[in-house]
Amino acid sequence: MVHRAFCVGLTYPTGEGGSPIPGSDLDAHTMGALAATMGIEDVTVVTDTEAPVTRDQILDGLRDMVAQAQPGDALLFSYAGHGSQRADASDDEADGKNEVLCAADGPITDDEIRAVLAGLPAGATMTLSIDACYSGTMVDLDVDGDEIAGDVVCISAAQDDQVSMGSGAGGAFTNALASVLAENPGISWVDAVQLIDEADHLDTQRPVLTSNRAEALMRPAFTIDPSATAVPLEDDQGFFEEVVDYLSGVFGRGESTEAATDDLSMDMATLEVTDGDLIGAATGDSELLM
Repeated sequence: MVHRAFCVGLTYPTGEGGSPIPGSDLDAHTMGALAATMGIEDVTVVTDTEAPVTRDQILDGLRDMVAQAQPGDALLFSYAGHGSQRADASDDEADGKNEVLCAADGPITDDEIRAVLAGLPAGATMTLSIDACYSGTMVDLDVDGDEIAGDVVCISAAQDDQVSMGSGAGGAFTNALASVLAENPGISWVDAVQLIDEADHLDTQRPVLTSNRAEALMRPAFTIDPSATAVPLEDDQGFFEEVVDYLSGVFGRGESTEAATDDLSMDMATLEVTDGDLIGAATGDSELLM
């Protein structure tokens, strides 16, 4: 097994691809350090502090990881930089807009990212961390998620109609993520997103957690071991029940919490936190601000 990470941080110092946002390069290094802590051996950090980063560089980095992936491999892709939206021509977006990452030479759409992830083999896992504006459904895991054979979890900095904040010290979301994981090793994804949302400096944005496997959200966040068991927080049981009830409602199965807990075989999951409460993620009418 070979575990790999590809961490991108774009500051746009020349204005190519977007207005300058100092600090995003630090996010890439933060995520690279997190990858090493996870036990990932092959870590690539890409920033634009010396040269612009192109669409091909980002997509090729993601493609190479997926193309080389074997069952048992754990992959991490992180992006910190501008996010935006474009009109959707494929009619697969609830709000009529594709979410995009902003490379120096043009946007990368959520459809392009999802097309790459479609090649992830069964038994491999892919974790994505997206610190960008309008990034809630950046990977479109809430659309036909069962087409991806491997397990994918994406944690995003903001809902599709929100901006992501940051400073010269890095993104507010990335820093909160790193802090939560350092203080609570082994916690589940559902607990991690709850604690990130409670961070004082994230009061204008809400993190979003998506996956193509409901059970993946119960695993330890950023683990390379798919069989690992999450370390519970004090009130985990009630929160897990809320997650299961939400997922049951999404799929219209009408299952009770007990029945759904016995069979977490759903093919798609989306979790969104608003004002400290877990709710179903429904994309609202976002305005194109970038």
